[in-house]
Order: sequence, then structure tokens, then C-alpha cells
Amino acid sequence: MLAPLYITYGGVIELIQPYVNRYGEMLDFGANTLGVVIGSMIGIAINKKIM
Repeated sequence: MLAPLYITYGGVIELIQPYVNRYGEMLDFGANTLGVVIGSMIGIAINKKIM
């Protein structure tokens, strides 16, 4: 599953932001992670219905 890769990518983006005049926030990281988890769950549910 690619979810851990996407979560890591979101974390890296948050770590890089202070270096490009933006603010990295843990709430943004949490929202990104929640989106990946919910999206993955929806994808798995749809896949089970189709198969």
C-alpha cells in the first residue's frame, strides 16, 4: 500500500516549508494524514464492492 509513502511525503513538505518563507504546522500534517487514511479506506471499500 502506498499510504505510508504519501504520509511521509506530507511530512517532508511540512519540514521544508520554513525554508521557503512558509510555516510548517502539525495540524496540516494531521489533516494530510487524515485525508490519506480516509481516502485509502474509501478506495479499499470501493475495491471490495467491485471485486
